[in-house]
Amino acid sequence: MRFHHIGVAVKSIADSAGWWTDVMGFTTESEVIHDPLQKVRVQFFVKADGFRVELVEAAADDSPVLRYVGSENGGTYHTCYEVEDLEAAVNNLRAAGAFPVTRPTPAVAFNGRRIVFLLSGEQQLVELVEQAPPN
Repeated sequence: MRFHHIGVAVKSIADSAGWWTDVMGFTTESEVIHDPLQKVRVQFFVKADGFRVELVEAAADDSPVLRYVGSENGGTYHTCYEVEDLEAAVNNLRAAGAFPVTRPTPAVAFNGRRIVFLLSGEQQLVELVEQAPPN
């Protein structure tokens, strides 16, 4: 597993983006991406050293991210790791006590690579994303 990004749940990407660019010194890495399967809109920001943050905004009334935003302004939503073999990584995490909360699903933000979300034994949300195929 290789660390990929931290996901931050926000009420509004437009309202939050300035904090990450103007105050925290991140550069905008992507446009806002709508993912109807995940029921979210996301946008990536990156530091010069490669550290990446994904802002995650609900795109539907039943979006899972709404549980994290609620009446507050949001906060850390998940950590994401890129893995070579998605099924093997899921099996390893399950053996360690993690529970899958989604099935592997293609993600628009990752050009169709599959992602899956799991809850760790400590109730932390972990996202796994398939490694990009070699060029």
